[in-house]
Formats: sequence, structure tokens, C-alpha cells
Amino acid sequence: MTRALRPWLAALCLCCLALSLGLGVAASQALAQAAAAPAIEDVSTVLDKTQAAVTRIQERLKQKPQGIEDTELVAMRDTLQEAQSRADDIAAQLEPELAGVQARLKELGTPAPDAPEPPDIAQQRAQLTKRQSLLDSQIKLARLMGVDARQGQDQISVLRRARFQAELGERTQSLLTPSFWRNVMRDAPRDMRRLDGLLDELGDSLRAVPTHVWSTALALAMLLLLGGEVGRRGLATSTVRHTQPARLRRSIFAVLTVVPYTVVPGLLATILLFVLRWGGELGADLSAFLQQSVIVVYLAGAMAGLGTVLLSPARPSWRLPALTDGLANTLAWVPAVFAVTFALAWTAQRLLELINASLSTILLVNGAMTVALNILIGFTALSLRSSLRGQAQQASAQAPAAASPVLSWARAVPSVLVFVISVSLVAFLLGFIALSSLVAQEIIWLAVIGSITYLLVVLITDVFDSLVAKVGREQAAGLLSAQQARTRCQLLVLISGMLRLMLVLSAIALVLLPFGENPGEWLQRRLGFLTSGFKVGEAQIRPASIASTMIVLLAGVYAVRVLRTWISDQFLPVTRLDESMRTSAANLVGYLGYFAVVMMAISSLGIGLERMAWIVSALSVGIGFGLQAVVQNFVSGVILVAERPI
Repeated sequence: MTRALRPWLAALCLCCLALSLGLGVAASQALAQAAAAPAIEDVSTVLDKTQAAVTRIQERLKQKPQGIEDTELVAMRDTLQEAQSRADDIAAQLEPELAGVQARLKELGTPAPDAPEPPDIAQQRAQLTKRQSLLDSQIKLARLMGVDARQGQDQISVLRRARFQAELGERTQSLLTPSFWRNVMRDAPRDMRRLDGLLDELGDSLRAVPTHVWSTALALAMLLLLGGEVGRRGLATSTVRHTQPARLRRSIFAVLTVVPYTVVPGLLATILLFVLRWGGELGADLSAFLQQSVIVVYLAGAMAGLGTVLLSPARPSWRLPALTDGLANTLAWVPAVFAVTFALAWTAQRLLELINASLSTILLVNGAMTVALNILIGFTALSLRSSLRGQAQQASAQAPAAASPVLSWARAVPSVLVFVISVSLVAFLLGFIALSSLVAQEIIWLAVIGSITYLLVVLITDVFDSLVAKVGREQAAGLLSAQQARTRCQLLVLISGMLRLMLVLSAIALVLLPFGENPGEWLQRRLGFLTSGFKVGEAQIRPASIASTMIVLLAGVYAVRVLRTWISDQFLPVTRLDESMRTSAANLVGYLGYFAVVMMAISSLGIGLERMAWIVSALSVGIGFGLQAVVQNFVSGVILVAERPI
């Protein structure tokens, strides 16, 4: 591998890493569930317990589902997701053993009706038949349980969406009315007493931590802060040193810069959580709240990093979007404040749920956070609109006839955003706090998804543009023929377009999530589709198996080319074969290798070779009628080269 290829391969790895950053929590849960997969002997017990849990939830949903609290619905959804994952794991775990039992029964064959079977063979056949029946029933039960769990999740999602949409139209007391503040003054002492109890529990846990643990945690935090700052400052130097002077350098630097903003605050929060859990005196609810808070810190750091990277106020030459220096400097403080406000809003909401706060306190806290977010969004939209208007006036002064429709659309977006924020603030003042909060959350969600998609699309574009440029340089240097260069460029452009299309479609799907549904449910459905797939005839086609098939195909083709080159350039020249025979032998090895690779790819796709009989029959008919001359000439050429009659 040449040194020039390393930055591009590293960029591809970073792209995959960034794509999987948002799935980290779900992946860790999946790995934990996979690691805790039950043993074969305990499958019946696990299936019975899981089925009982699913049945209880189904019966609970049938009995007045409108009276179920949202927290209980969330707990039921989590239980059903765990049951579905466990059922899928059990089915995947038992399928290989069932296939092995069926293969052993097939080897035993069918007993002859007129001859007695040996006792040991009959006993083994009976055991295998019993085991096959048990495994088949367990797999069917697990699959049925997975279907029931998915149906229950869908029903819960429908209930939550309906409840969420109904809450949007509800009008509460406005924060401007005196009666609202009277309710706050009445309920605040009770809520403060509950909060004091929670703080006392947290304080007792802190006082139980030994001094050496605090010292170690403080030292680790200082080292982490120092390492993060050194790494952040050294990114530019390292990127310049190891990449070529092109746009790819900026995109790699942008992706790498998001990492310390995400990792450093999250690891600091993880260290603090470790210290708080040292004494083991935290309650289950408080411990779960702190664990979720750590995840929120990671997300807030990623938001701050994305905003800082896209603005790049300190490095204008490294800025990816076409923003003016004035706009970047004006909005330089906004990403950090957005991230902190987001973390505080989430923490406050979960804390109020934890202490079971009164309605007036919840409205007060949510209203304050909603106003803060709306003000930040409005300030950003006004600054962006002012900057775009200045660019438009400057462009029209330089070239009045060249009006850009793209710039017109971009100039309209901040105006629409200002109008939406104005309506949101009016709705908040009228008492529609839930609607105003939803508007702010959706705008932030849209901004985060758009920023991540833009960054990844730019990275993919720059990586593949650099690879295409490298192919052009190799062609100019005479290392590649025109046909080879054209083929490689077409392949690179095709892969780049497919990756960007997948990113854009995923972003659109995340933006258009139904009201009341969170990204975790969306990911659960998509991951379920990746593992379950769809049926084509009797073959089960899974997107994950398609990806593995592509990997097998590409790796196999590369391996066959390497083997053919080795045989042609190193092995055959030391034999007694002449040049024509060496060429024919190398070509024959290549044909056989490609045929084996295609067969392995078909097998990895989930289509057994025994199901290819109809394809072989069709090929036989085609060869017999249309390709017999081609096959005859090929075989004749091999005979002439091998036997050398002439």
C-alpha cells in the first residue's frame, strides 16, 4: 500500500466511524444482548418467560389503553424490544443446530421398509428426529414471539403518537397570567423538598467516595483535558503533513475535529459517573438518570463540535460551507450555548420526571427552556438572513444579470425560519407550550441531521474526487491504460453516488419521523429489516447478507487476480511450458477462480447451490442451442494447446 493511499483509506474509515457514531448506544445494547444469549438447554425456560411477559403486555394494551401513563408505555415498549431481540437471538442461535440435525438425518437416509434397521442406527435416528422436532418448534415459537413483540411495539407507537398529537392542541395556563404564578408558588415548596431528598442521596454517595478515588479521578480528568487540547491543536499540523493540498484536507480535518469535542466531555462525564457509583449507594432510578445524562453529554459535545467545525471562526481557510467571516464570528458562541441549553433542557425534564414534579413546575421549566431555544434559533436565523442579503446585494452589484436561483432559495430559508419562530413564540405566550417546544426541537433536530449529512457528503465527495484524480495521474504517467482508467473512474463515481444517496435518504427518513416516535424506534425497525430481510421464492434475502456477498465478491476477484498474476509471472516461467501454454494455463486458472468466487458469493447470499439446478438447466439449453460453437472452439483451443498436434 503506497503512502498516497493512506489518507483516502483513513478518510473512508472515518466516514464509516461517523456514520456509526449515532448508533453507538444501540450497538452496545445489541452486543450486550448477544453476549448474554441463552444456552441451548435454557431456551425453553427463556421462551416461556419471554412469552409470559409479551402476553401480559398484550392483555394490558387491550384493557383501556388510553388510561396508561406515557412512562408505562415507554417501559412496555422497552420490554417488547428486549423480547424481540431475545427471540431473534434464539432463532438465530438454533437455526445452525437445526440445519446440522437435518444434515445428519439426511446422511442416515430412509430406512428400508422390508429390512430391520440396526438398533444403534434406529436409536440415533429417533434421537435426531426428536431433537429436530424440538428445535423446529422452538424456532417457530421464537419467530412468532418476535412477530407479537413487533406488533405490540407498533400498537404502542400508535398510542403515543395519537397522545402526542392530542397534547399539541391542548392549551395550558400562560406564563403571563397571575394564576399560573400562584400555582407555582403553591407547588414549588413540595417539589423542592423532593429535589432536596434526591440531592441528599447524591451527597451521601459523594461523601462515601474515598480521597484517593477523588485524586485519581481528578488526575485522569486533567490528563484528558490536556490530551484533548493537544490533540485538537495538533490536528491541523497532522492533516497538513499526511494529506495532499486539496479540499480533502479540509474535510478530513473537519471530521477529525468533531471527535475531541464529542469524546472529551463524554469521558469527563463518565469519570464523574464512575466516582458517583463508587460506593454503590445510588438508587436504581437515580443511577439510570445519571447513565442517560452521560449519553446526553456525548450528544451535546457532538452538537458543539459540528457547529464549531462548520463555522470555523478561527480558521477561515478551512471552512467548508461558503459563509462570510462576519457571520462566522457573529455565530461563534452559538454552538456551545446550543449544546449546553440542550443538555440542560433534557436534564431538567428527566429530573422533573424523577421527582414526580407538579404540573406548574413542569410548565415553568419547559417554558423557560423553550424560550431560550427559540431565542437562540431566532438570533441565528436573523444573522444568517442579514449575511445572505449582504451577499446577494454584493453579487447583484457585480453582475446584475447573473441572478442565482440557488441563492434566492437559500435567502428565503432564514426568512421562513424567522416567521416560524415568531409563530412559536406567539403560541407560547397564548399557552400552547407543547406546540412551541415541539417547533424548537424539530428545528434543532433538522439542523443536527443536516449538519451531519452535509459533513459526510462533503467527505465522501472529496475522497472519491481525490481517487479519480489519482487515477488520472496514473494514466498520464503510463501506469494505466485508457480503458483501465475509464473503468476505475466509472466505478469510483458509481460508489460515491450510491453512498451519498444512502446518506441523503437516511437523513430524509430521520427528519420525517412521525410525531411521537424517537430515533431509537426508527433504528429498531431498520435494524430488524437488516437482520430479517425479505423472501424471494424459498430464499431469504437479507441486506446484511447482500453486504457480505459484495465483500466476498470483491475480495474473491482481487484474490483471483493476485493468484493469476503470481502463476503467470512467477510459477509458470520456471516450468518447461512455452509462452502460449503458460498464457492458456493462467487464463484457465482465472476462469476457474472466477467461477468459484461467483459460487461462494451466491452461497453467502443465502441461496443454496442445490437451488441452482434450474439455472444450470437453462444454461445447458442455451449452450446446446446458441453457445455450442463458442464452447466447441474453447475446448478445441485447450486441446490444441495441451496436446500440441500441430
